[in-house]
Amino acid sequence: MALVVGLFLAANALAPRKQDESWVIVSLSSAMLFANSRLFADAAGFVWNHAPAALASLLAFVLHRQVIRRNLPAWLAASSGFLLGLAIGFRLTSFPLIFPFLAALLLAPRVDLRTRVLAVLAF
Repeated sequence: MALVVGLFLAANALAPRKQDESWVIVSLSSAMLFANSRLFADAAGFVWNHAPAALASLLAFVLHRQVIRRNLPAWLAASSGFLLGLAIGFRLTSFPLIFPFLAALLLAPRVDLRTRVLAVLAF
């Protein structure tokens, strides 16, 4: 259930700043598709550490999106990094997610180099 709520939050995080009701429909649709996915239910039932790693990485993505939107505050970058570290701790196959997260910090628009380096170090 928490993963479905996390997916709803992730879909909302991708919405433009001025949301309208269509983004709520998209978010609910993606959450409902996932909730009824037989593939994920079988994978989560077969491997016990699949669901916590997916939830932690999804929440890390939601926080990371806020990091980019708010011009890289270090405390949010550290929170995102902590959640991604939890996902990697649950399931080592989550390790490659580090690379796009770091690339997003390094390629953030409208941010000076010092702020980028601080965000990467906090992450």
